Amino acid sequence: MQRLSTTLQTSSPEALGGARTKRRLNTLINNASRSLDAAHRGVKVTANLRRARRKLNAFEHVVQQAMKRKRGPLDTAIGQFILGVVSGADSQIDVAAASGH
Repeated sequence: MQRLSTTLQTSSPEALGGARTKRRLNTLINNASRSLDAAHRGVKVTANLRRARRKLNAFEHVVQQAMKRKRGPLDTAIGQFILGVVSGADSQIDVAAASGH
C-alpha cells in the first residue's frame, strides 16, 4: 500500500488523468490502508479486511477506466505499474485474511 501512496504522491495530476482522478485514487488508497491497519490491530478483522478489499477493487476499477478515457487518460506506464502493485496488495489482504488478521 505504501508503494501505491508514494506513486500517487510523486506523479503529476496530468499523468494520473487529472486532479479529480488523482484525488479519488488518493482517497481510495488511504481508506484501504486505514482498514487494513485496523485489521492488523485486531479491530473487527473480517469487516475491515472486506472493506480494504472493496476499496482496493474500486481503486483498480478507477485506474482501468482512467486508462481507457479518450480525453485526459491516465498514463499507460504508470497505470500498468499501479495495477501490478494492486495485485500484490490484494494478495497481502488474502494472506492477512488467511492468518486471521
